[in-house]
Amino acid sequence: MRLRLTSIGEKGTFEWKSNFEFLKHHDELLFRLANRAERCFVPDPNTTLVKIGQLGEALAQNVAAP
Repeated sequence: MRLRLTSIGEKGTFEWKSNFEFLKHHDELLFRLANRAERCFVPDPNTTLVKIGQLGEALAQNVAAP
């Protein structure tokens, strides 16, 4: 998992940008699922697997939609 440091905010806090920002322009749900999987990768691998599965299902539904 590689989060990109985009800027240093107020009080010296770091602001991270997801590797899946490009999905926001296509579908907010896809972005939320991918972002959650990315953020849970180290602390909770099981949640990451569930979110990746949900992302796959959402992608399939998105492709199959008329």
